Amino acid sequence: MRLPARVLLALPLLAALVAAGCGSTSSGPAGSIPTVKIQEYVGDGHHGTKALPPFWPLSGAQTAPVRPQTALSGLTISASPRTSNVLPRSTDWYYVPPLNTGGEVLVTVQPTNKRDSDLYVLEGRADWFTDDATTLGYSNRAPSGSGDVIAGGYAPDWVRFGFLSATDGFPAAYVAIYGDPIGASGGRYFTVEADWAHITFANQAAATGTLQAGDSNWFMLWADPETAYTARLSAVTGDPDLYVYGGTSSEFVGSSTGGGGGTVAFTSAAGSGWLAYCCRVYAYSACKYSFRVTSP
Repeated sequence: MRLPARVLLALPLLAALVAAGCGSTSSGPAGSIPTVKIQEYVGDGHHGTKALPPFWPLSGAQTAPVRPQTALSGLTISASPRTSNVLPRSTDWYYVPPLNTGGEVLVTVQPTNKRDSDLYVLEGRADWFTDDATTLGYSNRAPSGSGDVIAGGYAPDWVRFGFLSATDGFPAAYVAIYGDPIGASGGRYFTVEADWAHITFANQAAATGTLQAGDSNWFMLWADPETAYTARLSAVTGDPDLYVYGGTSSEFVGSSTGGGGGTVAFTSAAGSGWLAYCCRVYAYSACKYSFRVTSP
């Protein structure tokens, strides 16, 4: 059996400079002289101009790797969700701080006012960003297209990514949240959080946890192909809800949102090797819970 490699996607970057324009170039690796990028192409797919990230070099040589500045907000793993908003066709930036251990992490963006925003997670250790800069994943799903509505709002965008240990000050990843231009004007309010993907296998002992309202814990099941599973959530106190996905946010499997917890039964897809299924325990209200996955 094998664990699937992390997915690396290529996201094209807009080569244009700011409207005021400056045509300088910068030194890159040996034999490479990339154009300085001061407008990033992230978001709507319509080649729109996006806001410059606060950590981005404005011009001149990029002689050192890009590192987050104090103006860039960090997403501490397993901390309470941050609440913010982003305007249409604008981009908010965060970073996942460096860690001393590797692992799987999920970044989740939950809309709170039925206005859509999209999520992009970029490689944090890149020395500079040029055309085809590496991204770790993105989610720009139709917000209400899969049936997994949370607390009367749109479904979340989330990205799972893996990384090696980072002990030299680089962030684990950069996080871009883009305000979709479709729909009503005004801010796209959201919560954003970063969480460990707690690895689990079928028929292990139950995991327990405590969550504040609006917070999440994620469990990643490594599943055998074409096998029946049941994800089981029990409320000890409060009201937790359960949502089950495949390996990405667009692969919604099912949910249980009644009081006291519940179950989601599913059969894993065909394939070779192990398959990833992601289970979100979401606190509709502050709660303590017990979670496990069983299989006959």
